Amino acid sequence: MEVLPDNIVELRDDQIRLADIQTAPVEMRSVSTTLKVNGIITVAPQNNATVCMPLGGFIKSADLLPGNSVRKGQTLAVIENQEFVDIQQNYLEARNKLGYAEAELKRHTDLYKDDVYSEKNVQQVTVEYKNLKAMVKSLEQKLFLIGINPAQLTEDNISNTVNLVSPINGFLKSVNVNIGKYVSFH
Repeated sequence: MEVLPDNIVELRDDQIRLADIQTAPVEMRSVSTTLKVNGIITVAPQNNATVCMPLGGFIKSADLLPGNSVRKGQTLAVIENQEFVDIQQNYLEARNKLGYAEAELKRHTDLYKDDVYSEKNVQQVTVEYKNLKAMVKSLEQKLFLIGINPAQLTEDNISNTVNLVSPINGFLKSVNVNIGKYVSFH
């Protein structure tokens, strides 16, 4: 005797007749009514995104719900952290020092060419300039990571908040934050 799995039913001919089950060949047809079905829809990994911040902070606002549609670049939440201010301040200070160091390097190089300064002085100024340049580039990358464009940052627009934005168009599967919650991504 053949043992069938629990989710398969097999009927004899007399049972099919008694139940008045009719079959027909499979054919292509248009369905004019809405079909309601249960199930789970999955998406390809490249169409699924988890959104987070590289630095933690307090959620200042987040008004989206699971199922809401979002556009690429749309603000999902606003995060507040004093560290954001520190990074911006450090960047602006380093950028200002870099401008001065660049002028000093040019001045020292010109004086060296005129035999007024020693090669050691030029090397020292060169090292300071390169160190500041590396620091500025490093801080620029930190700013990009938290969503601040360094090219638009000035002493007048330093902020303790940053917007967490959607990287893609789509729908929210879940929202794991609420206003006032501290989120940490360490």
